[in-house]
Amino acid sequence: MAISLNALELIGIFLFGVIGVITIEGVSGIESPRSTNQLLELLNLKTSTLQTQVTTIAGIALAFLIARSAISLLYFRRLNFFMARKSANVSTRFFKRLMSSTLDIFEKRSVQHWYLGLTKGVNALFVKIPSAFVSILVDVFLLAFIVIALLVFDPIVGILSVTFMLLVAMLFFVSSGRRVIKLAEREFSLEGSSSQDFIDLLDGFKEYTRNALVNHRIDLIGSSWIKQSDMTARLALIPILSKYLFEGAILIGIFVFSATMFLLFDATVAFGGIAAFLVASTRIMPGLARIQSNLNVINSAFASVRSLNNISNDFETFSKTFSIVDEESSFHLVAAGCLEIENLVYKNSNISLYCNFVQFAQGEKIALVGPSGIGKTTFLDIISGTRMANSGSVRYCSIPVWKIRGTIPSALVYLPQKPALLRGSLKENLFIGQQDGANLSARSVLQALNLWGLFEYKGALDADLSSSYKNLSGGEKQRLSLTRAILQRPRVLILDEFTSSLDTENAKLAIKAIFEFLPDTTVIASMHNEELLNEFDKVISINKGEINRVRL
Repeated sequence: MAISLNALELIGIFLFGVIGVITIEGVSGIESPRSTNQLLELLNLKTSTLQTQVTTIAGIALAFLIARSAISLLYFRRLNFFMARKSANVSTRFFKRLMSSTLDIFEKRSVQHWYLGLTKGVNALFVKIPSAFVSILVDVFLLAFIVIALLVFDPIVGILSVTFMLLVAMLFFVSSGRRVIKLAEREFSLEGSSSQDFIDLLDGFKEYTRNALVNHRIDLIGSSWIKQSDMTARLALIPILSKYLFEGAILIGIFVFSATMFLLFDATVAFGGIAAFLVASTRIMPGLARIQSNLNVINSAFASVRSLNNISNDFETFSKTFSIVDEESSFHLVAAGCLEIENLVYKNSNISLYCNFVQFAQGEKIALVGPSGIGKTTFLDIISGTRMANSGSVRYCSIPVWKIRGTIPSALVYLPQKPALLRGSLKENLFIGQQDGANLSARSVLQALNLWGLFEYKGALDADLSSSYKNLSGGEKQRLSLTRAILQRPRVLILDEFTSSLDTENAKLAIKAIFEFLPDTTVIASMHNEELLNEFDKVISINKGEINRVRL
């Protein structure tokens, strides 16, 4: 494709060169080269006037150049659309890998840095860089064709022209390349940090609104935005600056080249050389400018790609220990619900956890208690396979729990303290990616949790949560998340402070619903409400980091 496009370009340029030759012939009376006469005879223009010859050949040359531009545009359009869709598919696969990894991986970056890496990073790798590279390849072929044509036309003119233009291009490439990389890296870093701070403040809108102290934080975000806009403006200025510098270089080159030609050669030869230089420079210099611009695109994309590379390395590290459950074991896992913890050790700067041996039998209902900040949530993260321990094992039916998390939806479900509802209908929230053939069951669970009345006259299961989500209380959101967990009918259900936003009456309703709808499910729930402990078969306590049975 690149050769075909450049062939069209070269033919157009050659025809403009022919125009220069026949114009010089018309002015000076010098006989045209044999190849020019053959072309005029081929086009049946040998006996035509100079004006007719120039107009006709110029029209043909423009047709070739326009055809080249049109074909190039269509080609790059198809390429960009193909790579853009490829980018979207890769982003989706990376996102799935992120959602099947652990908190240890997720907490390495802010939410915004994950988003930028999986969107801008992938887009840079699969769209920006390939598109820029192909464009560079096309221009390199074009410049090679033009240089060869110049050297064939006149070696001295060709060498002088190419030397001058390459020196100008190298000067620009060296001066702007490193600067673009540094600016892009700084811009990417500022965008990630300031966007995350912005999201954090909006997440805490109720707490921070009308709080004068938060203005300081907003000013810091504003300062980051100013720095980021400076980086963006500088990056945007580089191609504009290059354009004018190249145009200035062409004017200087014309002056220097013309003076040199008139000093070394007679007027006829000088005019011919200058005409060749003008034709070549109008094609070579824009080509060099495009190459520089595309190199800057590649350099600026490296910041995003570097972030993606770090993400990929994290996933690769995780994949070395991660594996899914084979199909042979699937039936046994679905039918069971036992959980066993042995020689568990977890330490970080704030929390230390130890557990010699604890076993949860199928269908047992276990409450987890302990002071705030002791590590209950961390313990539940570990036994759910969401976080990795430093040593020891958590096994689900003799298989490490992190191997089955997400592989078999009905095996284990973890409900964190903060509800996570999605935009969409009530049905879409309750049956995420599942067949929704259990509508009657959903209604029964919602009624048991005292939620059906909220949606019965708003479309029932088709009620739109996108508009009503903000009007739901914390307790209602918790009960909706619990409904979704129950409808998945897991063999093991892990709940983190699932009654924290509920009064005692609704908390008892929630526990009753869990036990009624999931009688054979192993339930492990952390809580602070001592009135609810009697509802459970066992109580496990975390005391000074050690996990022990309190009541059997």
